[in-house]
Order: sequence, then C-alpha cells, then structure tokens
Amino acid sequence: MALSKSKIFCIEVAAIMCFFIAVIIVLEVLFADCPTRIDYLFASIRQTSDSVEVAIVGNSHAGAVGRLSVLNVDKENVGNYSVSGQDLFHAQMVISEVISNKKKLKYVVLFVDYDMLGYDLLSTNQRYTDREYYKYADTMQDMSLANRLMATSNFFRCNRDFSVLKEKYKRSESNNETVLKQQEENFIPVTTTNDENEACRHRATEMTGIKFTRSLIGENQKILQNIIDRVLSSNVQLIIVVPPKRSCFYEYANKENTKLSKDALYQIVESNNAVCFVDMYGNEMFNDDDFVDADHPNPSGVDKIKKVITNEYFSDEHKWSF
Repeated sequence: MALSKSKIFCIEVAAIMCFFIAVIIVLEVLFADCPTRIDYLFASIRQTSDSVEVAIVGNSHAGAVGRLSVLNVDKENVGNYSVSGQDLFHAQMVISEVISNKKKLKYVVLFVDYDMLGYDLLSTNQRYTDREYYKYADTMQDMSLANRLMATSNFFRCNRDFSVLKEKYKRSESNNETVLKQQEENFIPVTTTNDENEACRHRATEMTGIKFTRSLIGENQKILQNIIDRVLSSNVQLIIVVPPKRSCFYEYANKENTKLSKDALYQIVESNNAVCFVDMYGNEMFNDDDFVDADHPNPSGVDKIKKVITNEYFSDEHKWSF
C-alpha cells in the first residue's frame, strides 16, 4: 500500500530532525572536554597558590605585564588573571571569583584603558566569549534564551572552531603547571603588516574608533562602580591603572572618543577617594623603545610600569588604611 504524500513528508521531516540531533550529539561528545581560554583563566584562579596577595586583572595590556612584583609583594605571590579582549563586565566576574578564592588577597590591580569605557563583547560581535563565562558566573550580557542554550554547549563555547580538536588530542592530562602555562600566553596581537606605523595606526583606530561605542559609557561607569564597591567591601585595596601607549597610538587615536572616555573614568575615580588611581596615558617616562607594538609593553616598559605603580601607591597622596 503506497504511503500518502503527507506521511512521506512527515517521515522526511522526522529523518532530517534525527540527522540534526545525531550531529549535535556527535559535536557535543567531540567538544565535551575541550577547554577554552576562559576555562584556563578560571582554572588558574582556582589552582594558583593560596598565598596570592596581588591580583592583576584586565585585557592583553594587563596580561603583557605578567606577574608584576609590585607593592613590596614577591612575584610568587602575584596572580595575573587577565585575558585578551576582556571588557569591564567580564573583568567584574573575574574579580569576584578572585576575591572568593584568595583569602590572603590584599590588592587588586585593575588595568582600564580609556577606550574600555566604550567597549564590550556584544558590540564587537564576540558573543561566543560571553558564553564562555556563563558556567562560572551564571550570567551573561546577552541573557536571551538562544544565547543561554548555546552557552550550555561546549561546541558553541568554542565558537564552532574545529581546530581546537587538534589541541585536544595533543594535550596531556591537565595539571596545575599546564593551567599556568596556558594563562601565561603571548598577549601580543598578530599583525598583518610589516609596516610598523601602519600597524600602529590600525590598532589605535580600531580601539578608539571602530570598536568604540559612545552609548556604552554610562553602563561601563556603573560596572566600574560595582567593581569598586565589591573590592573595597572585601577589605581589599584597589588600584586602577591606565596603561601607557607608544607615541604613534596617541597620534592616531580618536581624540573626541578618548576625551569622552577619559572624562567618564575620572568622574568615577574622583568620586571614590579610597581608590588609588595611576594614569600612565601620555606619561613621558615611556618612550617607543618600551613597547613591542602600539600598546603592549616589553620588559623595559613593564619595569617602568612597576616603578610608577609602586611610587604612586606609596606617595603621601595615596596612603590610607582600612
């Protein structure tokens, strides 16, 4: 007996659905134990020494300084919990996790570029990174049903990147040393040109123009205030650092956006007297030889950053006690 067209249609639809379900199951099995860089970040927070007294948090500019031995704290007692491209919303999650896990924590050094006041992951089409944090903080910038569902899938947390499977099969059993090595990655962006000046122009334009959204300034001010409240209420001292740039970055940066974000940052800092604020943007102590590119310091630049933070913190203006 021949099947009716409607039954054939239903069978075809069911077969297609079964096929897609099978593909999803296979992908989830393949990607199940593939860690993302945010997995390494949070594993680093939870596995590094309980003796950590200084936590450095921020984006690649903070990551490039490594475990900076500042404030009379030995390098071994410093943790750098930064990740490239991190915005203030997600830095807030990291700081909360650090405070919860580090009982001897005395200082949080938060690196905040001016342009971070006009930046977040959603506006720069990085929802996949937003999803990576979800399992650790149970919140995202985009809490839509679709994004929450994708955040429970490691395939989508890995941004559907099949190259991570190669690393999966190369990777030996994870341990503390592996986690630390993954966190101390190279934070320097890959450039697509050998023209140093052109690369610098592109970087400055990207950070202060292309990726900058003025409407985000108010929201990022609120987030920064939440960070300040969280840190200070935990009896931890907060140091906000604006990192330096190479001279060409200042030349090509969008002047109007830079002023808007600088004013917004200063407004928050000036209303919170208990925060030590160290602004190195335009600091003449730094020269072009202190950078590997437009905005990432080399060892000599890192050493100067260390000195500026320490000297500024211990200046009479910023001495305080809880």
